Amino acid sequence: MKTAGILGGFGPESTAKFQLEIVEIFRARKIKTRPPLLIWQTPVPLKIEKTLVLKSKGVSKFLPFLVKGAKRLEKGGANFIVIPCNSLHILINELRCSVKLPILSIIEETSGALGEKRISKIGVIGTEVLIESQLHQKCLRSHGIHPILPSKKNQDLINQSIGAILGNNNAD
Repeated sequence: MKTAGILGGFGPESTAKFQLEIVEIFRARKIKTRPPLLIWQTPVPLKIEKTLVLKSKGVSKFLPFLVKGAKRLEKGGANFIVIPCNSLHILINELRCSVKLPILSIIEETSGALGEKRISKIGVIGTEVLIESQLHQKCLRSHGIHPILPSKKNQDLINQSIGAILGNNNAD
């Protein structure tokens, strides 16, 4: 069984949830062994994360942290890497050049799966910097899927919600 390297820590709760979902998939399929996982909880200062989410700036400041984490996962014995944060896929090409391991893309894998199911349109929710990058939109369109994007007002609410989660200010 191959070892997955999870490059996470951007909203550590999402990394933990991602790990638990993988374990649950194995349980549901009645696989008797839990999957081997290596997790690198990337120590990015919260200020950098909030600047990305709330102001759509500073994505390049993540790159040194991501490269260091990817290299640690590679040295640790991972066979491939996944990143449970959509927004940081903006840097996936640079990351792919930094290690010899394959790095799977949430965006590519999801778009492909939706295309196979013949989904014709889908809503895209993410940070403003992700929406502006058009990563989802381009990939979805390449699979014949029409992306539906949030209005400016809704995008502001999404950014505020993500910012609140990052600051542990979860709204009820």
